[in-house]
Amino acid sequence: MHNLPNTVSLITGGSRGIGRAIAEIFAENGSDVIITYKDNKKKAEKVKKLICNKGGYCEIHKLDLSKKKSLDSFLKKIVKKHKKIDILVNNAGYLKQMSYLKIDQKEWYKTIDVNLTSVFFMIQSFAKLAIKQKNGNIINISSIGGQTGGVKAPHYAAAKLAIISITKSFSKLLAPYNTRVNAISPGIIETDLVKKMIAVEGRSAINKSVPLKKIGNASNIADTALFLASSQSEYMTGQVLNVNGGLFLG
Repeated sequence: MHNLPNTVSLITGGSRGIGRAIAEIFAENGSDVIITYKDNKKKAEKVKKLICNKGGYCEIHKLDLSKKKSLDSFLKKIVKKHKKIDILVNNAGYLKQMSYLKIDQKEWYKTIDVNLTSVFFMIQSFAKLAIKQKNGNIINISSIGGQTGGVKAPHYAAAKLAIISITKSFSKLLAPYNTRVNAISPGIIETDLVKKMIAVEGRSAINKSVPLKKIGNASNIADTALFLASSQSEYMTGQVLNVNGGLFLG
């Protein structure tokens, strides 16, 4: 049984990690998937091939999320071809861990632009479409660091906390247009960055720090995204779903 039949889904940063897992499960559940990437076309093409080989539909598009004008024109191009976009997943992100004493203005603005500013303007662009089609579903990817404070990347944590605020604000703004806005806040998920943490700190030590005694994986987040994208969550908006193994209970 497909949970997302006859839908079109746009997933930013869908070429790897959490974005890739979301793209795959959405396609498996009947959605026509469109993913964006910034630099690594080969990884994006690999995702497309994997989805298409399983009988799904996938398009890949290079997109600079930091340029507002490019967002508007990009969405218009997608709508011209597909007539609609049902689901938007704001997943693309940038994280560089460093001492707070070494974060300069350039690094600060890059982190905020990719993780926060681009999300706001992507939602703004999508909202115009949602208002017109009187339907939409937005899923934002936040982070446990935004909820607890990120000592290894406080600039990233600040942006991710703001994502929660944006989620709540737009849930109220877009509810009259039958558009839901929710967020997922992942804990320690085994992405490329966490693999580096494992190499330094050791898997056993990280597992012990989590109440459920294990590191999460991208499919845990993808399963949650599928729930939020489907009719099973049709009465939910403005919510933040914590998928963190018990690390944060707020």
